[in-house]
Amino acid sequence: MEPPWAENVTRAKKPQRLPVVLTKTEVIDILSALKDGGMSTARLSRKAIN
Repeated sequence: MEPPWAENVTRAKKPQRLPVVLTKTEVIDILSALKDGGMSTARLSRKAIN
């Protein structure tokens, strides 16, 4: 049950998000810049996606 004043309320629009696509070279550059701890996290994240 909504209060009477809520009838004319407009909901905020969700922001449009574009997927981020990196080239193979960009991925290699990012991964090579990570230190050991970050590399482990990146590997775990990649396994979670696949």
